[in-house]
Amino acid sequence: MSDVVIGCDNNNGRDHDFQNTVANALEKEGHTVEKYPIGPNFASYA
Repeated sequence: MSDVVIGCDNNNGRDHDFQNTVANALEKEGHTVEKYPIGPNFASYA
């Protein structure tokens, strides 16, 4: 399976819920998921 990093840009106050929903769906399918902190500039993950 794949290693997946999920970030979110703190848009509407429900970002943690959205991020957790996506992460749980991916993990259920056997992927490894790292949740990046909610906030601006998450795309700068290195």
